[in-house]
Amino acid sequence: MRVRPWQNLWSLSLIVTATGLSLAGLIWAQAQTAPAPEPKPNESTDPMLRGFEFRSIGPAVMMGRVDDIVGSEKDPMLIYVGFATGGVWKSTDGGNYWHPQFDNMPSESIGSIAIAPSDPNVVYVGTGEPNNRQSSSIGDGMWGTTDGGKTWTHLGLEQVQSIGRVVVDPTDPKTVYVAAVGHLFGPNADRGLYKSTDGGKTWKKSKYIDPDTGFTDVAIDPSNPKILYAASLMRRRTWWGYNGGGPGSALWKTTNGGDTWTKIDGPGWPKPKDGIYGRMAISVFRANPKIVYAQVEAGASAGTGGGTTAEGGPAPPGGRGGRGGAPAEGAETPAAGAAPGGGRGRGNAPPDPNGSGVYRSEDGGATWTYMSNQDQRPTYFSQIRVDPVNDQKIFVGGNPAQMSLDGGKTWKPVNGSHTDYHAFWINP
Repeated sequence: MRVRPWQNLWSLSLIVTATGLSLAGLIWAQAQTAPAPEPKPNESTDPMLRGFEFRSIGPAVMMGRVDDIVGSEKDPMLIYVGFATGGVWKSTDGGNYWHPQFDNMPSESIGSIAIAPSDPNVVYVGTGEPNNRQSSSIGDGMWGTTDGGKTWTHLGLEQVQSIGRVVVDPTDPKTVYVAAVGHLFGPNADRGLYKSTDGGKTWKKSKYIDPDTGFTDVAIDPSNPKILYAASLMRRRTWWGYNGGGPGSALWKTTNGGDTWTKIDGPGWPKPKDGIYGRMAISVFRANPKIVYAQVEAGASAGTGGGTTAEGGPAPPGGRGGRGGAPAEGAETPAAGAAPGGGRGRGNAPPDPNGSGVYRSEDGGATWTYMSNQDQRPTYFSQIRVDPVNDQKIFVGGNPAQMSLDGGKTWKPVNGSHTDYHAFWINP
């Protein structure tokens, strides 16, 4: 059959038209089903700054110090980590892969994280690091999730700015306690120890001292959730210095779920000559909760870089200031009572049972035994953990961290990828 040229042109135009319609239809269908673009992380509402976008620059040490790490008692492969300026990250495989949780939150400064022991889907996050540095970032209160981090809800306490510890009742995921350190640079009536029994919808102050004193740590008895220990801290930073301690600082205990509190200062508790206490840390031994460890800052200290002794006089030549009679903080010297090479502390100063260090109680805080003066740079670290099954094995934060295998009498350094240690979690 002979085909005329005009027939070829007609067939070709039909093919082109059909192809164009098919492509248009495909593009239209894709446009109808394409997901909406994800919101830009922390996009500014300021017209001047709206054009700036955060972008990944690859592996870099940008998040600063780790402030907390916690795993699930039901599934130790489930871990959350909180950074001083890098938000919250979640891993479900023991730390091989991590998923950001707070990229779009108003604040990424994390103070503490708590997983409900009875329900790992319930997680509480206290924002605002409690490290007392002049560079500390503030938070915007409490956040919580009941679906393992798929969604997060703001739970108030936005005016406290910094949170030292969050703990959850081991039997009730809706009962939670928050140690709110409060404002760093001024008085703040919102600081104190808070309690919620409805998952953070409402809060009440379980313990309040004054506008200059907040709480930096709280620990719960795993066998009796009505028993808790809490550490209060009076602090104030100014543009020219820092005062971390005073009459408001103390260790407290409750046996009725926070209705009333009693100050702990029985036999064996350190009694510095000036009567001043600073930052403290607490850890309850899981296998026998009568055993409690406390790391206590007792007595005035000039701190790091002050250039003076604790008495206010000039530091010895070449020193940077520190505890009276002790080498400057930062000097590489063995801790008191430690074997050679056993971390930083009081150097060759004699043991001081009324000075800063680690203390142990075997009767729930009624009486105490001095273990050592291990307490390097307490206002910055002050973290202590006892192994859940071995009461002789304890860890304390520091630069570097220290580990003891004899209940705190002697210490050896913990060496890892970084020198500052602010957080520990031990799989129970």
